[in-house]
Amino acid sequence: MAATTSPPPAGYRQLLDDLQRQVRSSRAAARVAVNSEMLALYRTIGRSLLDRTHDGWSAEAMERMGADLRAQFPDLVALSPGNLDYMRRFAEVWPDPATAPPLEHLPWGHIRVLLDEVADPLAQDWYAAEAVRYGWSENVLRHQILNHAHHRGRGDLRALGKPPEPARRL
Repeated sequence: MAATTSPPPAGYRQLLDDLQRQVRSSRAAARVAVNSEMLALYRTIGRSLLDRTHDGWSAEAMERMGADLRAQFPDLVALSPGNLDYMRRFAEVWPDPATAPPLEHLPWGHIRVLLDEVADPLAQDWYAAEAVRYGWSENVLRHQILNHAHHRGRGDLRALGKPPEPARRL
């Protein structure tokens, strides 16, 4: 449809602004929903691998499971051996989403950084919550961890609570 040269009707600009806001809001909600579903899958895979490890499954059996999953889903790059280990660690650190910080707002790369760089569970939760609250990129998150931001009076680790919805996209 070609643009017209006639002036728009009354209320046009307001409607356009409202619709643009709705599109942005729906996109953000869809990102969170998809990320939440992906994390639920990763937690399920990780929990299954963790349980089998505790049941005595060998490293070889775990490698075979990963290889068979990759053969079945070759387009799913998340099933790499390293990522399967992250899933196991993820399920170990945050087994219950109800008691975890709002991880559904964090990209997988942020969660991997937390697993690699932060050993203390309370500090992991603090950094996760702050990354959501302030919209930290992965690089900013690394910087905050390297500078021990959680030790500088930036919040009480024992009183995490759920942060407000993120103000901007990560």
